[in-house]
Formats: sequence, C-alpha cells, structure tokens
Amino acid sequence: MNTAYSYIRFSSSRQADGDSIRRQTELARSYADKNGLDLQDVSISDFGASAFRGSNATEGALGAFLRLVDEQKIDSNCYLLVESFDRLSRQAVEDALALLLQVVNRGITLVTLSDNHVYKRGELDMTKLIMSIVTMSRANEESEMKSQRTSAVWNKARLDALNGIKAKNSRLPCLIG
Repeated sequence: MNTAYSYIRFSSSRQADGDSIRRQTELARSYADKNGLDLQDVSISDFGASAFRGSNATEGALGAFLRLVDEQKIDSNCYLLVESFDRLSRQAVEDALALLLQVVNRGITLVTLSDNHVYKRGELDMTKLIMSIVTMSRANEESEMKSQRTSAVWNKARLDALNGIKAKNSRLPCLIG
C-alpha cells in the first residue's frame, strides 16, 4: 500500500474559520480510500502561507516536506494529494510548472483532487500537463488581480486618512470610564 500525504494550504488566517481545512481534508481522505492509499494522519499544512510569492515551497511546510524527501526521511515513492494547483502554487507559470516538475522528478506522485489528475514521473500526460499550465496561469492571474485590488484599496484609505476621512472598516478605540 502506497503512502499518501495531504497538502492543505490557504493564504489568510480568516480562511481557517471557513470550510477550507475540512474540504481539503475530506477530498484527500476520499481519494485515498478509493485508491487504496495509506493516508498519513499528519497533513502537510501551510495555513496563512502565500502560494503567490512561493513562500509555501521555500519557507513553509511544503518546502520542509520536499527537503525531508531529499534527505530520504520520507520515501519519495509516495503520493502528495492537493485540492488543486492553486493550493500548490499561484506563482507565474514558469515557477509553478517548475515546482510541479520538482515534485514529480523526486519520484512523488502528485494528484490534484479537483480533477483527479495524476502526475507521475515517466507518465506525464501531455493533455493533462497543458491543462495544468492553463490552470496555473489562471491562478496566478487571479492572485495578481487580488493583489492589485488590495493595494488600490489601501492606497485610497491612506489618501482618505490624510484628508481626514475615516476608513470604512476602521474602529476607534472605545473609552472605558
């Protein structure tokens, strides 16, 4: 029976209160059960780690997992289950594709649970690979747009504050007395 690890990531702490952890965990558990995989109890978790800047793969749990594989502390003949590519990376296509290939070239079988695509060294399907590149591009574009919108909102709030306009989401401290 092959060993499988679930990789769970979301980018903001606010998402911890939502359904992200349960949804990603259930998808991994369901896939492992259907495919006879030994899903490890401990998931690889990057809560609040950015996949847009790639910190999950360098400083986060994903990077630590890959280093443990390199150090042969985790068998490379394992499965890494991710909800979708945007959990793994939201970087530019070149970087996201490089990360996918780094995972696969280590001997790790990567599964994207949203579409049940399997990426395995020596067995990469060209159509699935092309579709993954399209997905990577979309994820990066979405993150870039969110980044631009967030920056614009903060810049407007700073300008409003300079002009004496209270920011919509700000609260003044309450006085107790």
